[in-house]
Amino acid sequence: MNEDERPEIELAREVVGALAPAELPLFPAMQRAFDADPKGRGIRTGTGDAILGFGMSDAATLLTPIVLIAAKQAVTFMALEIGKGLAKEVASDISARVRRLIRRDPDREPFDPALLAQVRSIAESVALKSKLPKKRAAALADAIVKQLGPK
Repeated sequence: MNEDERPEIELAREVVGALAPAELPLFPAMQRAFDADPKGRGIRTGTGDAILGFGMSDAATLLTPIVLIAAKQAVTFMALEIGKGLAKEVASDISARVRRLIRRDPDREPFDPALLAQVRSIAESVALKSKLPKKRAAALADAIVKQLGPK
């Protein structure tokens, strides 16, 4: 991924451009320093080296390092929230597809025979572990595969 394509960098650049446009020429150097220390451990509240290698008193007016950290955390949070929503959508879609298989919906996607063999093995294993006799366990597994397989 190109540096300019990283959403946190794009967001930070836009915010710095809006709030501190005079810092834009320094943005690439600050971004490189940020990339080397993305948690901002180089920014200290007391004396010492800041993210660019000079004391906090010298950098007190620089907004870019703080914007980079805030943008990274904001983008990470947004990605997690979007991921939660996508996971729910995907789970719902998977559940609907499985229901179509079980109901033998004509629009369902066919199951791969190798996958059906694995399903059968799982079902038989569960039945055997539940102390069903081997013949009955095989019948249970065959019934499940028959329900999921082609008509």
